[in-house]
Amino acid sequence: MGQCYSVAIEGKIKDDALLVKLTNDYINQPGSNFSDDCWDKSDLTTAEGCIRAILAGDTQPEGYVIQELKNGNKMYSNGFDACYSWENVLYRWFIAVASAFEDGTEIEVYPDDGRWIVRVENGVGTEIK
Repeated sequence: MGQCYSVAIEGKIKDDALLVKLTNDYINQPGSNFSDDCWDKSDLTTAEGCIRAILAGDTQPEGYVIQELKNGNKMYSNGFDACYSWENVLYRWFIAVASAFEDGTEIEVYPDDGRWIVRVENGVGTEIK
């Protein structure tokens, strides 16, 4: 059993290499509970590949979209089904990689119930109520 997610990241990547490093550090940290095959279909060597993997774009690509916005930002979004704990993965990943994004970049997550937003401010992910 799981829940449905609608997730969007809007902003700019400041440092692609740092995003790749921080994503891989997050995924491979001691005590992580990811199954061995969780990332088999993922390209974790590029910034956009890392974002795609976290937003389940590799396993559920039907709704995965990257949009170039008029303000110069990009929006990465997907609607997907995942386990309830994926909400925690999204939150902790964005906090872990926040310094790789420009200030003002946000992740907005709509799980089955409610919504939350984390915005990068001064290189740190800060939850917006």
